[in-house]
Amino acid sequence: MRRIVRRAGVAIGRATSVSRATWRRVLLLVGPLTVQVLLFKLIQHAVLYGSTQGVSPAIDQADLASVLFVEHAAVPLLLGAVSGFLVLLVLLRRPALGVVGLPAFLACFAGLAALSQPVLPFGTAWFSGHFAEVVRWDVCGLLALAGVFLLLIEHTRGRVRTVVLSLLHGLVLALMLLASLEFGYFAQTGSLADTYLLRYSLSNLADLASVISHEMTGGQLVFLALPFAVVALPLVVERSAGRQAALLRRQPALFGYVALPLLVLLALPRAAVPEAVRPVEGNTFVRLFADFFRGPPLGGAGLPAAAGAEAPLFDTQALRLAATDSLRPLNVVLVVLESQRSPARHPKGVTPFLDALQRQALVVDEMYAVVPHTNKALVPILCGIFPRLRQGGAPRVPGACLPALLAPLGYASAFFTPATLAFENKGAMLRNMGFEEVYGNEAFDRQGFDKINYFGFDDRIMLAPSLAWVDRQRHRDKPFLLTYLTLAPHHPYKLPRSAKRHAFAADNPTYNKYLNTLAYVDAFLAELFAAFEARGLMEETLFVLVGDHGEAFGEHGRRHHSAVVWDESLHVRALLYQPRLFPEAVHVAGPRQQIDLLPTLAGLLGARLEGGFLPGVSLLEPVPAGRTLYHACWIENQSMALRQGTTKFIYHFRRAPMEVYDVAADPLEKNNLAARYPSDRLEAATYAMLRWRRRVNDRYRK
Repeated sequence: MRRIVRRAGVAIGRATSVSRATWRRVLLLVGPLTVQVLLFKLIQHAVLYGSTQGVSPAIDQADLASVLFVEHAAVPLLLGAVSGFLVLLVLLRRPALGVVGLPAFLACFAGLAALSQPVLPFGTAWFSGHFAEVVRWDVCGLLALAGVFLLLIEHTRGRVRTVVLSLLHGLVLALMLLASLEFGYFAQTGSLADTYLLRYSLSNLADLASVISHEMTGGQLVFLALPFAVVALPLVVERSAGRQAALLRRQPALFGYVALPLLVLLALPRAAVPEAVRPVEGNTFVRLFADFFRGPPLGGAGLPAAAGAEAPLFDTQALRLAATDSLRPLNVVLVVLESQRSPARHPKGVTPFLDALQRQALVVDEMYAVVPHTNKALVPILCGIFPRLRQGGAPRVPGACLPALLAPLGYASAFFTPATLAFENKGAMLRNMGFEEVYGNEAFDRQGFDKINYFGFDDRIMLAPSLAWVDRQRHRDKPFLLTYLTLAPHHPYKLPRSAKRHAFAADNPTYNKYLNTLAYVDAFLAELFAAFEARGLMEETLFVLVGDHGEAFGEHGRRHHSAVVWDESLHVRALLYQPRLFPEAVHVAGPRQQIDLLPTLAGLLGARLEGGFLPGVSLLEPVPAGRTLYHACWIENQSMALRQGTTKFIYHFRRAPMEVYDVAADPLEKNNLAARYPSDRLEAATYAMLRWRRRVNDRYRK
């Protein structure tokens, strides 16, 4: 028996002993990856946890480089980098201590950060028990990765070993790039990437390539180059150390260095994690790849199967506009204002032309987007129905849209935008809506016009071509539907070189840039109206101006719009201008939504909708009692919102606590009232939102 045990021990020792070269190779690859992931998690955890404790978020700039050196993060990051470098120097001489040394390094890092308490008002929260729980699965996964490749590298030879080494280098490079891009997305938007965004990104690389390349700064390129340097480092170290000599020196007890810490981490009792930081806990490599195939659970109040066939929310397949005795064949100029949030949310004097226009217009004080994303917003604006509540574009719209509805009444139609039509297949979607002519920046003469962002050019590039199109329709004596989509207020809020700059908000440069783009579009609209005035078309033209969505600047921790369902992203500007119909200002009362525009236009043109039904209500009619507004993020399973009366519920798919606001008393949504509501009321609101999403998407599957 003793001989058997001894032989078994020798066999296990040989199987688990690893050469110093192998230890060094795995440590130099998995070590930096581990430190990178933990540092990124640390910042994300601190931002989310700190903001829930009444502390300003650490990340308040849409710039990745600034994230690494903001006031709350600079000290621990600097200390961590220095101590990590010193630890790495030691581990290069004793590579097998890497796994044991990592917890010691983290302990030192935590202690150093605790010493920076004067700089970090919530520093101790960074290293609480729930932070350890947040990073547990990342550390377990990386330990398992190290153990597997230690065995594979040590016990393979020749071409097989070359394949294994190539796989390790490639996998570490991919994971480091993924972690960097995910953190960059968090730094830019304030929201966390997830499986759905990963899937969308992989399937739309061509669309995103231009966005990413245009946004990259020199510092960010260096930042993304670091993973390539990391995967090359072991090759340099191995050559200088002497590969043959290193292979002869072995470090036994693999299970003591890798398996034992892994088992300890798995055996530790689960710590309570506040709901506010659960998004970070779920945003791990292990769960990310698991969810990539199965999808994350909704949690809590799951949505039961529908009991029988549910009544459709809308049916516009056979919808048509029928002429009546009061038909007014007015030209319709529909201007979709990119990222134009409600004027109540920016200083006075930013948009003087639009402000003056409101004195003689139908003004919608409470107009809301359905989904704060341009292509999604075009569906309710132009088709009067809810957009498909799935990430990505949807060229096919299940029903008749405004251009197709007006065509039998003799209307010509065209769509103009200075942006590309290739992104999310916008051109195909617009043609499927029934536009006879569609023009993006690809169709314009670009000489003399600046490219202002990754989507396209100065808004004025479309003015002359669109007016030439108007003149052709006048010559043909045809009424027309002319639709514009502006661009300048889209991130990164860049103006053409010739545009005048103003100091609207000098204390916030990013917000000030955005306000300047609003002023620029205001001047563009003044030129457009002047051109129609010069052509004598004002009396026979109905102008509709509406924001596709608003824009967020960290009011609730998130920026931009696609993942924001607070009113800074949903509440948009909307007005209808026609001097004969509205000789003075008329303010529309009650909460309205973009789906209300199509039935409104039908009424103003003196036409009747037949052959189907829409979910919207004409702006000329009172708001129905008990009307419910629904909203969803463009990014799937990120957030949804429901408004009933003045009460607004926001659901984050169990990734963060539910929020409830009284938007009449608290229009900036600062006072979360969720604690006052019983759980069954919150669950009912959750069920209503999920059911609405299912019913909408069902219409797009038919």
